Amino acid sequence: MEIKLHYIGRGDALIHVPAHDLTEEDFAERAELWKENGITEAVLVASGLYERPKTEQPKKVKAAKEGE
Repeated sequence: MEIKLHYIGRGDALIHVPAHDLTEEDFAERAELWKENGITEAVLVASGLYERPKTEQPKKVKAAKEGE
């Protein structure tokens, strides 16, 4: 399961939202409840309890110098 939002809340939580990393499955399971309560991905990020995953940049490989 791919993480959709990382939890950074240090124990704080919103009602109806689990205090852990959220996956697509979490969003699907709670879609109706969250819609009724106005909870969206943007609201979760704005709360300061969640952040979007940072995309990892491939590490640059240094070119070997001749003679090494």
